[in-house]
Amino acid sequence: MQLSKQALIALGIVGAGMLSAEPLTREQLNTLLDSLAARPVPAQETLRMGAMCYEPVGIPMRSEYVCLVCNTKTLYEVGKEGGREKIDAAYVIEELPRRRKQIEEINTLNVTAQLDETDLCSHCQRDKDKAKPGLYFVVSTTTEDGKEKTIRTLLTYGDLPKLIACLKKQDRWVGENDGEYPLKPELPRIRELLGLDEKGKGQ
Repeated sequence: MQLSKQALIALGIVGAGMLSAEPLTREQLNTLLDSLAARPVPAQETLRMGAMCYEPVGIPMRSEYVCLVCNTKTLYEVGKEGGREKIDAAYVIEELPRRRKQIEEINTLNVTAQLDETDLCSHCQRDKDKAKPGLYFVVSTTTEDGKEKTIRTLLTYGDLPKLIACLKKQDRWVGENDGEYPLKPELPRIRELLGLDEKGKGQ
């Protein structure tokens, strides 16, 4: 069952007001991915090389997250008591503007997608004992017979750029160092994000 707009907002999911009017069905998404799978992998010499020497962005010592749902302020402080989970959370918070913008672009490509940020809120976290807060990709698809399915997946590096490239029917995706990489090897992960494989379980 597809989550209502009110439910999406209650879960702290960004983009609840940007749902596509005519989202692609699961059958259409499968056809798109099958078409990409049938294409050859681009030659290495045609791929743009990314930046080799650049100064990595420093992780802030203090990162504050203000929940979109309950307005609770959660402080992640990296110091003597700040372990790996604090550093990871600080990085996620710094990356939020980029991820939100990518979700907006995905919605313009006829996929109903939202960004679930509830793990970053000390009040709204689903699992209070989890050591590493993260962002979740939430997508809803519809079958030809009108049935709807919602998938929630923990995001990892490059997931959203890969999905955007796929929906644009490109044969390569661009990493955060501006380098280009073949998209075809990433299709299994894209299927997982869209709930089109055996791992994808609807909510």
